[in-house]
Amino acid sequence: MNTPSSPYPHTYYQTLTALPDPARPAVAEHLDVDICIIGGGLSGLCTALSLGERGLRSIVVEKNRVAWGASGRNAGMVISGFDRGMDHVLKKQGATAARQMFTLTTDTIALIRNRIARYGIDCGPLANGTAIISCYDTGAATREDTLYHNKMFGSEWEYWGRDKTRECFKSGQLYNAIFMPESFHLQPLAYTHGIARAAEQSGATIYENTEIIASEKSGAGFILTTDTGKIIRAGTVVCAGSGYLSGALPLRIKTAVMPIETYIGVTAPLTQAQREASFACAYGAFDNRNVMNYFRLLPDNRLIWGGGHESVSFFGGKPNLEDAMRTDLGFFFPALRDVPIEYLWSGVQGYSRHRMPQIRESRPGFWVNMGHGGQGLTTTALCGDLIARAIAEQDLTYQFFRPYGLGFTGGAYGKVFAAALAWGMKWQDSRHMAKSR
Repeated sequence: MNTPSSPYPHTYYQTLTALPDPARPAVAEHLDVDICIIGGGLSGLCTALSLGERGLRSIVVEKNRVAWGASGRNAGMVISGFDRGMDHVLKKQGATAARQMFTLTTDTIALIRNRIARYGIDCGPLANGTAIISCYDTGAATREDTLYHNKMFGSEWEYWGRDKTRECFKSGQLYNAIFMPESFHLQPLAYTHGIARAAEQSGATIYENTEIIASEKSGAGFILTTDTGKIIRAGTVVCAGSGYLSGALPLRIKTAVMPIETYIGVTAPLTQAQREASFACAYGAFDNRNVMNYFRLLPDNRLIWGGGHESVSFFGGKPNLEDAMRTDLGFFFPALRDVPIEYLWSGVQGYSRHRMPQIRESRPGFWVNMGHGGQGLTTTALCGDLIARAIAEQDLTYQFFRPYGLGFTGGAYGKVFAAALAWGMKWQDSRHMAKSR
């Protein structure tokens, strides 16, 4: 995906973003620091920024370039709640904790908006509002779910019936929807670089093209060895590598996330006829299947399209991906069946076994901030802020995530199981959709 002459993968976002050149320096001398963060994606950078906003300096060590991985390649969704759904949290932790955790995510949405304005991060125009669209005829169930969620969690979600849903998204395969007005979409590569600059303004130092190849406990802190042959002595370490964890970290941490490759496509600009036949809004959207599609109309009249059964890979590249993606797109929006896909790229996300973020102090002074695959961008900022609050203020709010540990994801055998599970989900999705026709 990347070459020495092009350090970032070729994506639609890359054409819109002024990337820093040259790279930030690698670690070139031995360092003694209070806090070292491993990983220059959003998890690590948001942690560094939150620490800096509390007066604490840190360093960030990135193996490639800032935002090189999933943080700069994703769909840019900033949404409330968690991938597994709030009902899962409610059943596991009870009503009080579930309400507080949902509020943490909505407060973080406000934090992200505030940072974009405060630090002048040019990652827009922001697309406000996201619809969760049903691919099945759920009758009154979606309305009841919306009312229940608003009552239980204090949200202000809206129910859309079939007419409203198809007025916005003109597809005979879509039925009704839940609209989340608090959510929004942004341009993730520009946003991540903006967060990096804000972290530096707040006192962080970022090193690129440096891999941590060994780590060990030493007294009250840790000794980290880099591939440049330099030693970093740190009182506190935050591991924020997720889907790109290196061989230097404890096995328990490396095996707690499953790296899964997902694909995103961006079409050529739609003609007026194609747009009028398909979209009457620029809201972001994703559907309610087990393996969902997500999409939105971009400011230059292109469509971004990702997810779905054809856009997930457990074992590397997928053949004929563009044709499969166009078929998937054409199934939902027939007018777009032949639209060219001008950008197509992949990225590796780290998924936890329980599909919740992993935030914890795995041993005194060694923090973990990972497992954000499928969560959108909200939890990277949330968990970074909770870790900073714990380090700077001894705040214990992060303990809401204690039930979601570093469970073993099974390694290579885990991927085989996950692939089989995905095929089973695809069969379930097909059955549900067939019943609605």
